Amino acid sequence: MKSSRMAAIFFIIAASVTFTGEKAIERAFPSDNILDMVSIPTGKFWMGCNEEADRKCHPQEKPGHYVYLDGYSIDRFEVSVKQYKECVKVGSCSDKTVGSYDFSSFGMGSPAKSEMCNYEQRGTADFPMNCVTWFEADAFCRWAGKRLPTEAQWERAARGDDKRIYPWGNDPPDCSRVVHRDPQNGPGCGKSSTHSVKSKEAGNSPYGIYGLGGNVWEWTADWYDARYYYDKAVSANPTGAPNGKAKTIKGGSWNGVDYFIRSSFRLGFPPQYRDFNGGFRCAK
Repeated sequence: MKSSRMAAIFFIIAASVTFTGEKAIERAFPSDNILDMVSIPTGKFWMGCNEEADRKCHPQEKPGHYVYLDGYSIDRFEVSVKQYKECVKVGSCSDKTVGSYDFSSFGMGSPAKSEMCNYEQRGTADFPMNCVTWFEADAFCRWAGKRLPTEAQWERAARGDDKRIYPWGNDPPDCSRVVHRDPQNGPGCGKSSTHSVKSKEAGNSPYGIYGLGGNVWEWTADWYDARYYYDKAVSANPTGAPNGKAKTIKGGSWNGVDYFIRSSFRLGFPPQYRDFNGGFRCAK
């Protein structure tokens, strides 16, 4: 957790109604098409850092190894503000504190309103839903008849089967591919915020999935354990540690430096944590 705390401080500074069946979901999401998912076939992929190509490997990413996964589906886009508001409208999601960030899990003050939280801002309907806790992300996915992806599912969706470093390949990040803290333009590629979930098509993963690098960190279903996937080398359909104090996040953000965007990079944040850098997508 020490590395989690340090990384968090770094980028801070620098139930519900369940709809089953397609008709119910389509009525809840008449315009955003929540059913726009990508199918990932059964197969194996390289999980963890590819030390032959990547000089930025971290201890919690090593050693890389092959993992087998049954087929699954994952959202083509990060969950948007517009989608989340539909869930709020029918009473299945909360909007009480999603306009605030909350770093108190790290001993950093009380929750505070922020214009960088997209929910209450104008012109952000197609921007990623950020400033949500793991619990709020989980509730949304369950309401939509889905769930949060496991870390392994997220990583395969991001990098495919060829050991690539980033969703688009091994070339370093730039603003044509990813919303990040660009060395020339600054946070958010000069915008100092997130972008639309449908932006940066050039940075898509091998499966045509948007935003698996940058824009917002994404919650996964797994409890975080720095060594679980690597010392124990779970090789088939891993679901993370059996328990813990933090949930795994992946993908980096609009305010994150390049090594966070690497598909093998991983951190653990307390599930009650909410941050303008963080969002989610669903799987099933």
